[in-house]
Amino acid sequence: MASSIVHDIVVIGAGVSGIAACARIHAQGLSVRLLDARTRVGGRLLSTPGGADLGGSWVWAGDDHVVEACRATGIELVPQRVDGEVLFVKGRDASRRIGNQGGQIVPCGPEALRLSGGYAELPSKLAQGLPLESVMLGCKARAVELVDTEQQLSPAVPASETTAPKTIRITYEVVANDSESDKGGPSFLLARYVIIAMPPRLAARIDFRPALPRDQARRMGATATWAGDWTKVVATFETAFWRKRGESGAALTPDWPVGVWWESSDTDTGEASASLAGFAVGLDATLHFATAPSAEAEDDVTEAGTLAPGLETSARAALSALFGEALVTSQLKSLHCKIWGADPLTYAAPPPGSSELPWQDPREIYGHPLLRQPLGWGVSFAGTETETQSGHVEGALIAGQRTANEALAALLSHAGIRSGGVTGDKFATAKK
Repeated sequence: MASSIVHDIVVIGAGVSGIAACARIHAQGLSVRLLDARTRVGGRLLSTPGGADLGGSWVWAGDDHVVEACRATGIELVPQRVDGEVLFVKGRDASRRIGNQGGQIVPCGPEALRLSGGYAELPSKLAQGLPLESVMLGCKARAVELVDTEQQLSPAVPASETTAPKTIRITYEVVANDSESDKGGPSFLLARYVIIAMPPRLAARIDFRPALPRDQARRMGATATWAGDWTKVVATFETAFWRKRGESGAALTPDWPVGVWWESSDTDTGEASASLAGFAVGLDATLHFATAPSAEAEDDVTEAGTLAPGLETSARAALSALFGEALVTSQLKSLHCKIWGADPLTYAAPPPGSSELPWQDPREIYGHPLLRQPLGWGVSFAGTETETQSGHVEGALIAGQRTANEALAALLSHAGIRSGGVTGDKFATAKK
């Protein structure tokens, strides 16, 4: 299915970076379309129905863009609980308290904040400011092709040194949709500018015509996705019983694959549930727990046992070792998990010949100039890996703003597109 309408901008990727870009573009009155292969918005921001996070979880000092976005959307920030006793259990020994060390045990460190109701609230609320027809979920981009331009450009010419092209064609496939008749064959969108808001390694697999510059393609392919090899579990309980016992909810279970736990939501703060989250990192955990995913789909918030029965068994065993089997049996309401390394829309293996090492911290190369270099024929790259904020949501929002400004600057300087400066708040949304 093809459309003759030429949109001002098409954004590929409905994570918070892509949505932030769309919100800014829409606020300027330009037409925009947002594509994502998933059937939800948010990307790596994923929460349980009770508001506990299975993806990104925290806000730190200096995350000004996150704080501003939460203010603009009315989301409350609450402190991450780390005060109280930490539990430790190893082998068949009884669990024991090891002191008030939550700030050292919980991966966020001390003084971090959470989003009340879960981080998935942020992309969801930002997306509410977009016209319904502009958000195209279940649509996987396959190719981005320059089909018409007023001048022949080198792919590596910076967008700031060129005018925008006349037409770019985006080829996509409907991979998840209520209408079976929409699936199967390729469909097309036309745009004057494109923003790719995906992890670089996945973005490099899109068929670009003209092709990506060789050095840029190599760098993107060699960049590991932040959280790409994580596994998270959320255990929801009847009550936050650990608080009544003077415990923080933080715990260490080093003999289990899910080795560290923390409080991820609590009804005392007005949230919908009381829960603990657990965390495992590395492809060993992914391979241990994951069943083979379908080629293009993901299991989002999945009741334990549906996606990975071994993970349910392991999580229950670790919690029982910490708190006692009787207490867990009486209190546990549900288990949810997300194995990001089994999600083909998040994780991609290193390309052949990659110099990536298993112990290498991928954040060392986040923000590399080649990850954020626009293509001179009208393509910009967003996503947290393109910024230097350690893979955090702050970097994703900065990238969304940067690429929106790149696109707006290119289009506003091009003949036939409305003129005027880029104005408005970072996260303002125009009326539908």
